[in-house]
Amino acid sequence: MKDQSVETMDESTIRRLTVFLCIYMLGIVISNAALKGLLFLRKNLRKISHLYIVALFCSELLDGLILTSSMLLDLNGGLDTTKCVGIRYAEEIALTFGIFTLIGIAVDRYRCIVYPQLYKPTFLSTIFVIAGLLIASFIFSLNVFIENIYIKMCNILIEDEDSDLWWRVYGFIVHFVLPLVVLIVLYFRIVKKLWMTEEVLSASTVMKRRTVKLTLICSAAYVMC
Repeated sequence: MKDQSVETMDESTIRRLTVFLCIYMLGIVISNAALKGLLFLRKNLRKISHLYIVALFCSELLDGLILTSSMLLDLNGGLDTTKCVGIRYAEEIALTFGIFTLIGIAVDRYRCIVYPQLYKPTFLSTIFVIAGLLIASFIFSLNVFIENIYIKMCNILIEDEDSDLWWRVYGFIVHFVLPLVVLIVLYFRIVKKLWMTEEVLSASTVMKRRTVKLTLICSAAYVMC
């Protein structure tokens, strides 16, 4: 009887977690769809530079869906090693692409505001840059296959202690330290240009300030998620 009650409690917990994850997944889809719809429906927001924002939302959506769906599968039956490694690879791609896109947004805003005379983006060139960031994410994430050759277990929620320590340190530097340094330097230069210089406050400057604020909000939202 005691074993049955424990088993029932475990099944009840799994059901609650499953419902929570499904609601969370639905919230991710709705919020990202609403933000993308806002960018496309409002004419004043239809800008070439906002393609980076759309790419960032897509990476966040993909990352959230992969993580929640993999947790659902893990809770309700588990995953074999092949599926587990494949999901980790897709999750690594989404995470890396989002981080690279954040840097792409910062570089784009930096060029636009600090060097406006050299900033002449086109729709095609921006698409090529985003595609290049995605390809770089695919290549960077290939180490997931090499790393998982040596693991003794495959669980989305638990990291194997035998995984490559050097790769984890390298990933931490590439995923967090270097992007943070680059973003701080670029946005400091942008803020210095827009808010700390003694220039006449024109309509163009006001618009650039609004764009930078929107970019910072989107970047902060991505980091928090």
